[in-house]
Amino acid sequence: MSVTRINRDERLRSYPTLVPDLVVEVESPFDLAYQIEAKIQAYQQVGVRLIWQVRTYSRRVVVYRLAKGLTPEPIDIDGELSGEDVLPGVKLALTEIFDFPADPNPEPER
Repeated sequence: MSVTRINRDERLRSYPTLVPDLVVEVESPFDLAYQIEAKIQAYQQVGVRLIWQVRTYSRRVVVYRLAKGLTPEPIDIDGELSGEDVLPGVKLALTEIFDFPADPNPEPER
C-alpha cells in the first residue's frame, strides 16, 4: 500500500483502514476453484488493484487487475510478472519464483 494513500491520522494508528494495492494469493492443494474465485472477487470489491494468484503445482501465475474485473491473464513459467503502476519498475521472472524441479505428477488445472 502506498504511503501516499494513508492520511496523517491513519499513520498514527496501528492498523490502517485501507486495502493493499497488491495481493499475492498462493494456492494450496486443498483450495477449491470456487473458493479462490470468491477471494479474487472479494479483493476486487474492496479495491485491490493487482492480484497475483500463484499456482505452484502448474508453475504459473494468474494476474487479475481491478480495471479488468475477473478477466485472468495466465503467465507461464517462461513469463515475467510486472508490478505495473502498483509497483513501478518491478519485474519478476517466474523462473526465479519456481526455482525448483517440476512435480512429475502435477495437479490438474482447475
